[in-house]
Amino acid sequence: MKKLTLLAIICQIASLTLAQVSTLSNTFFAPTDYIGWDATPGSPPLHIKTELNQPIRFYTNAGAGSLNNLRMTIFSGATQTRGEVAIHLNPTAPITSPVSMLHIGQASGSGSRTWMEVGTTYTEELDLMYVGIKNVI
Repeated sequence: MKKLTLLAIICQIASLTLAQVSTLSNTFFAPTDYIGWDATPGSPPLHIKTELNQPIRFYTNAGAGSLNNLRMTIFSGATQTRGEVAIHLNPTAPITSPVSMLHIGQASGSGSRTWMEVGTTYTEELDLMYVGIKNVI
């Protein structure tokens, strides 16, 4: 019985050590909180979820405790309700309002149309390219 209890405790502790978590609970504490997996081979898929209607942001090479190098955002909320995805060319000047369902590059200055929804938008500086569907009624 002691061996079984000890094994159960070891398994529980081992399962808690796989995630990189900045808080001990699932409760928001600070804007720098994050969760992720380490590089252990065979780790299960990382499920990313929020209970609020808020964007989900992805960072790379951010450094401990910082939110630098924003690379991708899945939008949702008051202004973006379709779940647009933005892949940012410049992490210091991210796309804040995607033109279409997938927006790659930089924030667009001009050239977008209201019907540019179901498709992909590519932007850099003043250049804009859209590939997608135009709903004509």
